[in-house]
Amino acid sequence: MIIIHTMKTLITFPYAHIGAFNRSYRAKIAKKDAILKIYDNKKIASFTREFTKNHQKIVKNASEREITPNLLYLNENLIIHEFLENTPISRKKFLKGGILNQFKKTLENFQASKIGKTLSLFAQIISYEGVLKNKGLIRQIMNNTEGIKKYIDKYKQEYLCHGDLHFENIIHHKSKIYFIDLDYVCVSAKGYDIAMLIYQEKISKKEIKEISKKLKINLSQILHYVPICYLLDYLWQEKQVELKYIKKNKVEKKIIKNFLENIS
Repeated sequence: MIIIHTMKTLITFPYAHIGAFNRSYRAKIAKKDAILKIYDNKKIASFTREFTKNHQKIVKNASEREITPNLLYLNENLIIHEFLENTPISRKKFLKGGILNQFKKTLENFQASKIGKTLSLFAQIISYEGVLKNKGLIRQIMNNTEGIKKYIDKYKQEYLCHGDLHFENIIHHKSKIYFIDLDYVCVSAKGYDIAMLIYQEKISKKEIKEISKKLKINLSQILHYVPICYLLDYLWQEKQVELKYIKKNKVEKKIIKNFLENIS
C-alpha cells in the first residue's frame, strides 16, 4: 500500500512496467482503476530528460484535450492516469479506416497543442553530447551537428510531437485513440512522429504510402525523418549500454555513418 499525503490511499496491484527511468503500476484510486507512473530523478538526469513545469503543462493540456486518458494526479515525480481497457493495435488493424481516422484526429489535436519551452528535436539530439563518451561514432555524430540541424530544419519545426509513437503508446478504447507516455515530447515537423512510428513498427513502403495519403502528410517529409529516428535510437541505446541496462546497441552503425556522410 502507498500513502500520498495530498491524495487518497492508493492500492497497487502486482503489475509493473519497468522503463529506463520510471516504473508503472496498475492501481486503485477513489475506486477507479488507474496507472501510476513513478520517476527516478537520478535516472532521468542520466538520460538527459527534464520533467519541468512545462512538461507538466503539456501532460495536463493533453488530458484536458482528451489526447491522453484522464489525468488524476501529477507532480514532478509522479503521474496518475485513469486506466482504460485497450484493444491492441496491429499493423493490419491500424490501416483500417476507423482506427487510422481516429489516430489522425488525435495526432492533429496533439500537434496543435501549445509548445511552451519544449525542447526541439535537434536539442534532444545534442543533449546526448554531455552524457555519452565522446568517441567513435558518437564523436562523428557530434562533429556533424551543423549538418544534422540543417537536415532537420528542411521542414518547419513548429509542431508539438509525441516523440515515441509506437503501438504500445497508442490506446484504442471504445473507437477512440489516446496517446500515452509523453516523456519524449519535442518540437519538430508533422512528418517526424509518423517517421518514428514507421521506424519502430517496421511498416512497409506500401503501407507508408497509404498512411501518408490518409493522414495528408507529405510522403517525402515522412521519409526525410526516418534517418533521424535511427540516429536518436542509436544514441538512446548507446546510453543504455553505458548504464548496463542492455548488452548491445542493435542499431546498424553503417546506416548512421551513411547518413552522416550524405549530409556532410
